[in-house]
Amino acid sequence: QSNFANDHIAGDGSLAFRADARKNLILVTDEDSDLAANAANRFTGQVGNEPPATMNATWQAEIDATAQAVIDSKAFLNMLINRNDNPVRSQYGDYQDDVSDANLLNFDAAATLANLIADPITDQSLQAQILAAGLVARTFDVAGANDPDFVNNFFAAKLEEVITDPGPTEPCGEVGGVCEVPEPGSLAGLALFGLGLLGIGLMRRRLAV
Repeated sequence: QSNFANDHIAGDGSLAFRADARKNLILVTDEDSDLAANAANRFTGQVGNEPPATMNATWQAEIDATAQAVIDSKAFLNMLINRNDNPVRSQYGDYQDDVSDANLLNFDAAATLANLIADPITDQSLQAQILAAGLVARTFDVAGANDPDFVNNFFAAKLEEVITDPGPTEPCGEVGGVCEVPEPGSLAGLALFGLGLLGIGLMRRRLAV
């Protein structure tokens, strides 16, 4: 998809992206995903506002559809979550399964996916499905989001991701048989913009920890 529509603000329109842009989605939440506020976005058969402690087919269908939308957009997903609010691990994934250095660099997607699929609670989570599609999906502890060390490490990890990621490769223009890579400066600019939004979001809400 080349754009994302904003369904909640009248007249706000859509966000357009270059064909070679890597979308990088950041979710910050301290609870599970409840029933959609917009009735049009609810899945048939969902009962009650709260999802069940153990995912059933109806609620799993919502996870699957969300994962497919991210995959179709060739987006990367970064989620700051509270793993202790059941069923967060089933819906999003689990940062305790993430494999990287202590400073969040050198993320190992294959090892993280292996950890996730080894656990029936997380094997069909957003994180597992997106990693299985060859994209990046990471989870972090939202309780530490206001820690300056986390902010610095998260920034460094996203910068590492931008530098090493050539962006979506289909379709890929070729010059002399060499695939053209988007300019790092442009990608870094998008990453900085996203991180700026994250910072604003964290400033607007103090997390209860």
